Amino acid sequence: MLAARIGTAAVLIAMLLAGLFLLPKLGVAALMALIVAIAGHEWARLCGLGATESRVYAAAVVIGFAVVVSVRVWQPAFIAAAAFWIFAAPAWLWLGLSARQRNGLIPLGFLLLVPPALAMVVLEPLDALLALA
Repeated sequence: MLAARIGTAAVLIAMLLAGLFLLPKLGVAALMALIVAIAGHEWARLCGLGATESRVYAAAVVIGFAVVVSVRVWQPAFIAAAAFWIFAAPAWLWLGLSARQRNGLIPLGFLLLVPPALAMVVLEPLDALLALA
């Protein structure tokens, strides 16, 4: 079981790196939209949403991602994500989290999923190479 997961992760990492370095910006954005859709669906399922609601949530996260990419409002997204990871995440981890907090977790998914995908679109190949080093 573990070997299969490691193999899957290796293939996905190779595909992501190939996409980052070989695709044009629009292709990277499309790849990130696909990843955000999958991650949004998974996040919604972890929050206890049903199958239909999870698909709607995934679509909403992709739309949010597309709006941020097309409007090029990157800095506020990065600032919000950084503020979350610096101030809120430590408290979140300290206090713990449960399924009862679903109403807070659902909107939090946007903040956890969109900025990292946006960073992959904004990075230039040389920057991505330096980030991996």
